[in-house]
Amino acid sequence: GIATDIDLTTAVTSLETLTSLSQDAIAGTITYTNEDGNDTVLDLNLMDINNQDLSLTGVNLGITNGTGVDLTQRITLPMLANGTNPNTGIFWDGSQWLYQRRVKSVNNIAPDSDGNVALPVGNVYTGPTTTTADIDVNEIGGTPNEGDIYIVNSSAADATQVGRTYIYDSDTSSWVEIDPFNAALYDPRYVNISGDTMTGDLDMGSSSITNLAAPVAGSDAANKVYVDGFDIADLITGNKVATITEPDGTAHDINETITGIVQDNATGVITFTDEAGNTDDVVNSGELLNVVSEEPTNGNAVKVGADGGAYINPLVKEVYSAEYAGATLYADGTNNIGVLTSDNTGATGNWMNYYEWSSSEATTQDYDVIFRFTLPNDFTNWGATPIEIDFQAQGSATFSASMFLEDGTSQGSIGPTSSTNWTTASISPATMGAGQTAVIVLKMTSAANDGDQKVRIGDITLNYLR
Repeated sequence: GIATDIDLTTAVTSLETLTSLSQDAIAGTITYTNEDGNDTVLDLNLMDINNQDLSLTGVNLGITNGTGVDLTQRITLPMLANGTNPNTGIFWDGSQWLYQRRVKSVNNIAPDSDGNVALPVGNVYTGPTTTTADIDVNEIGGTPNEGDIYIVNSSAADATQVGRTYIYDSDTSSWVEIDPFNAALYDPRYVNISGDTMTGDLDMGSSSITNLAAPVAGSDAANKVYVDGFDIADLITGNKVATITEPDGTAHDINETITGIVQDNATGVITFTDEAGNTDDVVNSGELLNVVSEEPTNGNAVKVGADGGAYINPLVKEVYSAEYAGATLYADGTNNIGVLTSDNTGATGNWMNYYEWSSSEATTQDYDVIFRFTLPNDFTNWGATPIEIDFQAQGSATFSASMFLEDGTSQGSIGPTSSTNWTTASISPATMGAGQTAVIVLKMTSAANDGDQKVRIGDITLNYLR
């Protein structure tokens, strides 16, 4: 800087002899002692006629009325105050220069006076033990250290535990599992459930791959449900109905041209003719398209209603056993002498209940059983054999029957017939429909002059569709 001369003769009133001289640089004073031992303090701040100010701008130290000094790369250790912590240093934090301890801590461990940080490194143990409470005794033989690692090896009794990894926490004195263990990362035999890839063949043996979602991408696997629901959507062009392509690219065309369609309204069978003139039953060995299946003998029938809908009508079988409910005995007033009784055949005759008529008169005698019944309102049609009547007429004795509506309209009849054994006769009503009432006159005629020849009437069965 600029030197300043101080004329001490102007600072004292009289000349003295100095015996000592000292300076306080911080206070800016000079103290001297005269020959009498008295101290005099001179304030240099008041005597400097060229006072100067210091200022610091960036790395430049400026002095008033001076040229200034560039301090760049000129900071020396004597210029710095003593630090308060070991390893104090100057460093740039990205926005400013800092003067403090450079390394603060690593994992909450402070450095020593030389700046070194002691990091504990645990040991790694393996063994078959799977219970964490037993690891200390079985595998380490003492108290583990912070950071010790234990891995269950392949000698474990439970194979599902192999690879489970634990790290010791001395704060809680417990083993903490490192979860999850990524077996696919450490062992090429494993594949992650999600987000992993593999190369080579996958042999599942006899096992199945389950829970596959419906495929989206071209390389996605398809499950059975998806394949079973495969839909062919090709349009018919010419005689080409559709094309089915196998996974290997093999294509199969389905060709057919229908030139005629005929339906049998009685049976519900539809027959179509192709371009070669063949009907479907010729091409497919008797397989026809049947839209209405009538099987009254099997107990069901599908009917087409007036609205075009198909309805399943159950076959009803109503059996009336002697003595019939709704029946009465009737003598027509001529030749009605004989014996009328009711009985059961026993086991040899299937336990059939029956009416029996016989007579020893020289001429034939007869007796009638009048059976009256009403069809239900939901009746739709008669079965294949509408009305069945079980009977037995021995020798020249005969059985016959006639059926009428209430208004006398005839519905059918059974002519006089004989049968040594039990047999069945039938009537097919002509016009009887739902809700109508009819009577069946069951006539038993004896043999002449032979009371041993019997006429018997058993079950009456109605077969119809609701």
